[in-house]
Amino acid sequence: MIANTEAEQALIGCAYLNTAETLALAGSLVDERDFFDPRYRTLWDAAEAAFSVGRPADIPSTKHYLGLKWDDLLMGVIADAVSAAVSTANVEHFARMVRDASVRRQIHSMALQLQDLAQSPTAKDCLAEATRMLAQASGRMLTEGGSASLAEVVADEAARVFESVNAGRVTMGLSTGFPEVDDMTGGMMPGDFWILAARPSMGKTSLAMDIADAAAQQTGVLFFSAEMRRQALAQRYIARQGVNLRHVRQARLDPAGLVTVNRAAGVAETRKMWINDTPSPEVGYLRTMALTMAAKHTIGLVVVDYLQLLRVRGFDGRDRNAEVTLVSATLKALAGELGCPVLCLSQLNRGPEARGDNRPRMSDLRESGSI
Repeated sequence: MIANTEAEQALIGCAYLNTAETLALAGSLVDERDFFDPRYRTLWDAAEAAFSVGRPADIPSTKHYLGLKWDDLLMGVIADAVSAAVSTANVEHFARMVRDASVRRQIHSMALQLQDLAQSPTAKDCLAEATRMLAQASGRMLTEGGSASLAEVVADEAARVFESVNAGRVTMGLSTGFPEVDDMTGGMMPGDFWILAARPSMGKTSLAMDIADAAAQQTGVLFFSAEMRRQALAQRYIARQGVNLRHVRQARLDPAGLVTVNRAAGVAETRKMWINDTPSPEVGYLRTMALTMAAKHTIGLVVVDYLQLLRVRGFDGRDRNAEVTLVSATLKALAGELGCPVLCLSQLNRGPEARGDNRPRMSDLRESGSI
């Protein structure tokens, strides 16, 4: 079984040398479930309990917390751990080693479960469950909790402001390609969750492609198209360069039109954009793909077209409001995980059609009031 008991022992030693420092640095990286050795798992749990009430982890506090579960042999375990740790200088290093081994064990366990999943009635069910399991493991490795002081947060933001001013940028965020929108919003900021909503066939995808194209000139863009296939998106992209979309689809192009098609191909080569056209994907799959791409490339914008086509495993359409709420919450969290804006398209209900000015409201967002 995959384990790093030496790192576990050293981390326990750090906790009993300096509980406050160790838990402050490692508490967001590991918990008792990450320890393979049950003795260290028990002692870490006791250290967290002591820390939660402002006490140091020591033998008296551990005895008190464990009660009847206390074993005198644990005194020797604590002594050996403290000797192995020597100091708390490498707390985070030890914690990451423990977490790394824990994730590897989790993946090993998944591999065994996947053997059973391979017997599923359909390959689609097997892939969906495998995606969910891998997303859970990858999320632990790609995200770390933590807090920052107000001074640090303000200093970082001040540095961004000065950088933007010195560079002569009119927006601090990612430009949408539409100056008036940038002027109103300051651009798409890291961690932002944007909703682009309209009734069907109003041009949501075309507008999203325009924004994505503008962003792809600045950074990497990941475009999830749950409705339209990549060939259709490519045809629209070609048409944006100045040729009739119907003529592109029917291949009825004169020499000037062929030149435009060739120019579109050249422009596309300069854009850092990737398209995933998996139809009606599970949101767990989408999250996994986004995190995987972010590990390989610099991703500055994620576009999702569109929200109501995403699914959550286990819902099976029984409660669409709850399902869409969970999807939107997952996408909001993804924006924070990736540290980039997520632009999500959404449909509106028929509310605007019933009003004289056809002006949409937040309450018109379809199937969920929590988007």
